[in-house]
Amino acid sequence: MEVTFINRNASDSQIKVTMPVADNVFIGYPTQDFFESEIKLSKEWKLSAKAFDDEGNIVAVTGS
Repeated sequence: MEVTFINRNASDSQIKVTMPVADNVFIGYPTQDFFESEIKLSKEWKLSAKAFDDEGNIVAVTGS
């Protein structure tokens, strides 16, 4: 799965994370341990995610 955070104020500012997943997965914003406020984070960063099958084909997309 590839998760991308895109800065809403500067679209060229992105954080991309690739992680292995299996079966059902919930994707959301990181906990407050990493950021001052989840609400502030969601207003500043847009979250999108792509899930791939074993052959590398995109099987699900969210937040695009």
